[in-house]
Amino acid sequence: VNSAPFSIVLDSFMPAIYGPAAGGGSAFYSSSGRPITSTIPATANQQIYAVVSGLGPTTPAQVANTTPRVPAPTNAPVQVMVGSKLIMPDYAGLLVGGSPGTYQVLFKLPADVAVGDQPVVISVSGRSSNSVTLNVGPPVPSITAIVNGASFQPKPVAPNSPWPSLALILDHRHPRPLSFP
Repeated sequence: VNSAPFSIVLDSFMPAIYGPAAGGGSAFYSSSGRPITSTIPATANQQIYAVVSGLGPTTPAQVANTTPRVPAPTNAPVQVMVGSKLIMPDYAGLLVGGSPGTYQVLFKLPADVAVGDQPVVISVSGRSSNSVTLNVGPPVPSITAIVNGASFQPKPVAPNSPWPSLALILDHRHPRPLSFP
């Protein structure tokens, strides 16, 4: 079948966020690669990434139809909009080990990101991607001090210390001193 000739426009930039894969996939992942879903939502201050296409040239340049073996950041700055929050990504470039033409946009959610379903749009060189929903959950409570039951003097908790597992859970909505039995 023949058709009349028609014009097309080629553009170096046409960002698109890959949507959730069939079977419970996600458009967003934790920095460890775990899918962000409604049952395992992202949280404030968490570093996550999206898999996208259409972010344009990188340095070093990538040979067509080859799998990226080293990080190759985009030449043009990339921006991420989460709800009403503008975020500059920590990395926007080719996804190492990914399919040719696949990019990773790694960014940290701000401390004041709204809880609930948030629209995410990625922009580069004046072009914006499709909007994809990111599930954001409430902040995770953390233990910042343990109180000595004899002296009632607080003591800071060292990161990765075994003591928080022995303490009572601190409800971030109702702060109170923690003590051991």
